[in-house]
Amino acid sequence: MNHQKWREIVEVLCVVSVVAVLLIIALELREANRNAMRIAEAEIQLQLRDQLAAIDQARSRDDDVARLYAKLAAPKSHLITATEKSQMEALAEQYVNFFTTAQIAYEKGLLPAVELERLERILDDRLRRYPGLEARIVDAWERTGHQESEAVFAPIAQLAAEGETEDE
Repeated sequence: MNHQKWREIVEVLCVVSVVAVLLIIALELREANRNAMRIAEAEIQLQLRDQLAAIDQARSRDDDVARLYAKLAAPKSHLITATEKSQMEALAEQYVNFFTTAQIAYEKGLLPAVELERLERILDDRLRRYPGLEARIVDAWERTGHQESEAVFAPIAQLAAEGETEDE
């Protein structure tokens, strides 16, 4: 073989090796992106669980909050002060903000559908256990302009459509 043939072979080998390196880099980047996404999914799920636990555990840490939940469970059986009404509205907004965060995480691909469905069941459970919270959550939800198509808010959308929430 002459010198020109060797040169052409070397050039082809160089191009093939560059393409191979670029493919390896692309595969590594894809794997790194997948790992980053898995880590982000785990972090958001932990953050959501911590946020919900903080809301729920407030009852055991604070007697006033425990009494507030008792009044939310049977609103027609209790006198509700203006302060308690304000606290109930703040709690409703806290729930709406929490579930909004969950919905956004789901839409961004950071929360699996099974976890969103679990949170929807939790919201439905809260609405059934605390009838005094229903109207306040619906009001807070409507003020924020949420859409009925947002999966996690299905229980609230249903209440809003029915217009049957228990008042104080």
